[in-house]
Amino acid sequence: VMKSGEYQLPDALRRLTEKGTKFKPGQVEEWLDCGNKPVTVFTNQRVLEYDLAKGKVNISTSVKLINSVVVPPCYIGKDVVITDSVIGPHVSIGKGSSVEKSVIENSIIQMHSTVANANIKDSMIGSYVAYQGSVRDLSIGDYSTISE
Repeated sequence: VMKSGEYQLPDALRRLTEKGTKFKPGQVEEWLDCGNKPVTVFTNQRVLEYDLAKGKVNISTSVKLINSVVVPPCYIGKDVVITDSVIGPHVSIGKGSSVEKSVIENSIIQMHSTVANANIKDSMIGSYVAYQGSVRDLSIGDYSTISE
């Protein structure tokens, strides 16, 4: 029953116990967090591994893969377009996003974002982001140090 537009869980739980439902605590096997980028990316990795172990395929049937490879486990949402890219392992891409000429590993890209010419690892990209990396042809000699 809704009160003030809200469901009251104590009332529902009371009714269930009155009908004889038995509750017991579950066992926590792993504590996962989403408080900052490193732990959120790690949590995404663990959830994708769990889904893969359960045989769950997390690639929408509306995904367009054009000359691209997806290395499981990954989550790829509805209407995502991936062109000339390698995605995975451990990548989640939200609906409506596109990836072109990129290599993305162990990262999260939210909804309706565009990533092009990128080599991304251990990263998070929000929704409605347009990220244009740069393609380089480098020849770097011995003992070089480069910071960007």
